Amino acid sequence: DAERVVPAMAATLGVREQPGRDIGSSLSDFLRPKRLLLVIDNFERVLEAAPRLSGLLEECEGLRLLVTSRAALRLRGEREVTVPPLDLPVPTSISERPSEAQVRELAQSAAIALFVERAAQARPDFALSRDNARDVALICARLDGLPLAIELAAARVKILSPSAIRSHLENQLPLPGRGPQDAPLRHQTLRAAIDWSYDLLAPALQAVFRRLMVFEGGCSPETARAVAATDELGLEAWDALERLCGKSLLRHAQQSDGSTWFFALETLRQYGREKLEHCGELEAVQKRHAAHYLGLVEAAEKILTRAPEAAPLPGLPSLEASQALWREWREREHLNLRAALNWFLEHGGDQPSAEVPPHGALRMAFALRRVWVGDLWTERREALERALEVSPDAPDDMRLLGMLFAGDLAVLQADTRRAAEFGQQSLTLSQKVGSRWAEARALSILANVALENGDFAQARALHEQSLIIHREMGNDSSVPWVLYFLGNVAKRSGDEAASRDYFAQSLAEFRKIEEAEGIATALYQLSVAIYRRDDPAPSRALLEESLAIFRELGHQSGTAWALGFLGRMAGDEEIREQRVSGDEERDEDATPRPRGAAPSRAGQDVCPGPERGGEREQVDEGPDVDHAASEAVHDPAQVHPARHGTEPRAALDQARRQLVDLADQEEDEQA
Repeated sequence: DAERVVPAMAATLGVREQPGRDIGSSLSDFLRPKRLLLVIDNFERVLEAAPRLSGLLEECEGLRLLVTSRAALRLRGEREVTVPPLDLPVPTSISERPSEAQVRELAQSAAIALFVERAAQARPDFALSRDNARDVALICARLDGLPLAIELAAARVKILSPSAIRSHLENQLPLPGRGPQDAPLRHQTLRAAIDWSYDLLAPALQAVFRRLMVFEGGCSPETARAVAATDELGLEAWDALERLCGKSLLRHAQQSDGSTWFFALETLRQYGREKLEHCGELEAVQKRHAAHYLGLVEAAEKILTRAPEAAPLPGLPSLEASQALWREWREREHLNLRAALNWFLEHGGDQPSAEVPPHGALRMAFALRRVWVGDLWTERREALERALEVSPDAPDDMRLLGMLFAGDLAVLQADTRRAAEFGQQSLTLSQKVGSRWAEARALSILANVALENGDFAQARALHEQSLIIHREMGNDSSVPWVLYFLGNVAKRSGDEAASRDYFAQSLAEFRKIEEAEGIATALYQLSVAIYRRDDPAPSRALLEESLAIFRELGHQSGTAWALGFLGRMAGDEEIREQRVSGDEERDEDATPRPRGAAPSRAGQDVCPGPERGGEREQVDEGPDVDHAASEAVHDPAQVHPARHGTEPRAALDQARRQLVDLADQEEDEQA
């Protein structure tokens, strides 16, 4: 999907979507001051997005793009560089039985080295020798030095000798000057090599191969078994996957949790999907893929919300898995989840059947809120609104959940008009169906709209109504979030004493239910609130506890907020010491400056608030961090002496180092 190119680039670079701004503008702002080379692969699938790349290049002087594609982008300033095949020996210079010196010389060829490496994987005792060197060289030459074609041929040494492989290629591959007029010879050669590998598979294994190509980005053995229906074909999933890897038609990678992830090169994936469509299986396999991922994501939601009915499911992390493992699973499966969602959105009007679950679009869009990767609020909201459109006959309670989540997302994007519409619709529908829980949630959405509009009294009143309902119903997991919201209202209205009280109550309630992310977030806010009261020692203790929890959760933005404010605390103390000692010269260098801080509206995110129905509350996680910090750092009247054991310079240096380490870590993850 060409429309997803810019959001995907932004997500990879860690550029967060900001309320009221196009993600492309945020990406341009991020890239403009940098000197950066971005590598984009397989662009031939999204050529319609080429003008967006041109726009980025025009706006960002220091940006350079290295784009691989089977077709030219046809942009001004584009420089086409043909990627050559691997270097080859000259066949006529190779004797029938090369000398040892010639064998050593041939082994230096990149094409021959690749063949030998892959052949040894298929047959460990394989080695280049005087007996097979000429055949190997002629195989590589016949395959034009194309890496994938060489790998596929090398995999055959498990059952065929190099001379037999060479003989087959000479009889089957197109000769120069033959074949389709519009296909480059190297593409004809590669196609023939893939055809040969595919044709040698048993029919059942052929079916597994082409069905696996419906996956986006790869699959686990468990999902392969379900979607490729290996049991129906009389095959064991692991065995089929291993056999396809052995023939270089699949690749695999070990994951940090010890599991194995299988994937195909894009060329092979396109070939397999073509075969799938030709066999008339594409629609059925896509249905199975979408239905399977709907089941996975709904099961994941139950686990992540700690629902009583949560149960382990093959293909998901265990019930006891860490947040880090869940994050890795989300990142691995993100493309498959998106593909399943898009299938449901496109087939939302289909009649339910054994293969098509009822109301799949709305169920998928809502359940995904727990496992969506990144901060692509626009994509989330567009999908949810589209799901509501194609699911007019869904049960009221299901549509109600969708409206509530859409309202949350609209608030996040500062679209108060649509947020108010969703909030009011949700309130009306919740009262119609008699859902007090949903009524309380709708009141919180309307309260957040009032807060964004500056109507603090209305925001407070609506949140208080919501709090009363949650307490009456015993919704222990929602109460701390509403208290948290009330703390935000008090903070933004200037009532600092009330904000401290609400954040303290919120923290106590989060601790009761052991909600780690809520605890860390409330600790952070309470730390900032207490710091404003001229009390840095307890503030720092709270902040360090918040930082430890954010790190354990792998919560990058929370870690950045905590580190940033820790550094600013240390900067305050350092400034104070300089002023007391009369050392004014270091003042400029000692003052910490905001680096990539959250938007002034609060750097809001959608945070989990486990609850019956698994709703996710709208949370102002990163408060007026820049505003509060700049007040403390730049206003001498708010500078306080150190009241704890850590020296200010050491604390500031530590925070700076940690921020740099965090940035380096994020860059390594993105590399």
